[in-house]
Amino acid sequence: MTVELVPCPHCGGDIDIDANFCRHCGSSDTDGWKQSWDTDDADAMTEDGDFDEDGDFDYDDYV
Repeated sequence: MTVELVPCPHCGGDIDIDANFCRHCGSSDTDGWKQSWDTDDADAMTEDGDFDEDGDFDYDDYV
């Protein structure tokens, strides 16, 4: 049996698709992240959990 991993919608850390909380940032399914999971978001994320250039958020542009 293999575990399917998906990125946490809050921090991008890998979590089990059936997890009740993220072991990286602590957000939980009670926060609503299970409802917000969209598999199309995974295509925009790089291996380290950051968004690629098309979906990248540049903090300096908003400070």
